[in-house]
Amino acid sequence: MSNQINDGGPAFPVSDCVYPNGEVQTGSYGMTLRDYFAGQALAGMNIKYDEYTATDTQSVYHAYRIADYMISQKNLRISTL
Repeated sequence: MSNQINDGGPAFPVSDCVYPNGEVQTGSYGMTLRDYFAGQALAGMNIKYDEYTATDTQSVYHAYRIADYMISQKNLRISTL
């Protein structure tokens, strides 16, 4: 059994681009969707920083738990369409 975490794939992929002069700009996959969701969750937690009394480690743990849940719900929603 694999313990690989579903990272949701790339959040903001950019494909290769070929310019009229023949120059090629290589695309990138950027950050993962999981990292993007975790960052957004963390930002939301910090809006009311005075009322949120978790340690940095706890905050990151919870941000990634939220991100994992969001990806699982996204995948569930897609599979039921």
